[in-house]
Amino acid sequence: MQSGSTSNQGTIGSLQRMIQNIAIANGTAIGSTLINLTAPNLPPGIQVTWYLALFVVAIIVIAGISINYLHPEKA
Repeated sequence: MQSGSTSNQGTIGSLQRMIQNIAIANGTAIGSTLINLTAPNLPPGIQVTWYLALFVVAIIVIAGISINYLHPEKA
């Protein structure tokens, strides 16, 4: 049983792969940031930069979730 045309299925599959890639990239960014923050003997300037990077990633993720929650019809 086919739920849509072949063209629509291809588009949906591409969208699904894109979302998966974005999720993997976000997980990698957050994970590497947390790993680098726990590194021993990290110079203070670099540590502050990693904290800033983690903060920016967190703000972007929270903003994306908030926008999707407040305006689900536009997502």
